[in-house]
Amino acid sequence: HGTCATIWRFHFDLGKSYQQRRAVTTILAERLPRTLLLALAAILLETLLGIVTGLVAAVKRNTAIDHLTVGASLVGISAPTFIIGLVLQFVLAHQLRLLPLDGFGDTWPQHLVSLVLPALTLGIYGAAYYTRVVRDELIGAVKQDHVRTARAKGLPMWLVWLRHALRNALVPLVTLVGLDLGALVGGAIVTETLFRWPGLGALSVSALLDRDGPVIMGTVIVSSAGIVLANLLVDLSYALLDPRVRR
Repeated sequence: HGTCATIWRFHFDLGKSYQQRRAVTTILAERLPRTLLLALAAILLETLLGIVTGLVAAVKRNTAIDHLTVGASLVGISAPTFIIGLVLQFVLAHQLRLLPLDGFGDTWPQHLVSLVLPALTLGIYGAAYYTRVVRDELIGAVKQDHVRTARAKGLPMWLVWLRHALRNALVPLVTLVGLDLGALVGGAIVTETLFRWPGLGALSVSALLDRDGPVIMGTVIVSSAGIVLANLLVDLSYALLDPRVRR
């Protein structure tokens, strides 16, 4: 069939777009790689920022650095993504002219440069949550018996924090990462629309405005599949992070 896509032995037919007069599977195949690129970049940024800031806040707990980090994370959680995006656009694109204001570009170098602002917007927003989770989990982990034993053996404190305490703190963090990844695979609607990033999020907005039913159903199916797959990966990763799960 003209609107059917084949992956291995499976056939997918989501019909034809009312507006574009093309197969929905073809449209989704064009948009999905762009959304995956943005999702992976955002997850990488927010995870690195969240772990580093949470670790610093836990090590320096009850100090000015800890209070500043927790306060900054509270601001990040409270600020909507479009506010963060507009601030980054004004400072980095309009004032400093370091990055393009929006768009996708025509070549791979232009794609990567255009990726920075939307990925940074999502990364800052997600890192605010991760900072608080990592900080609280680390403070609880250093009080556990196996961490005390490691300290009693004379291991350096940085090794105790990274090898023993941080590993326990990664279990709830991985859960959040999996949920965020599943949601981002479906498209970050506000961010993609703000930066004119041609992914699934922007596609779903235009499909809703055009009342393009087949495209709307296609984006919902891809979003649902992304969430299910992300949760499956999270469940499998528990056994790697916590050996007790294997029993």
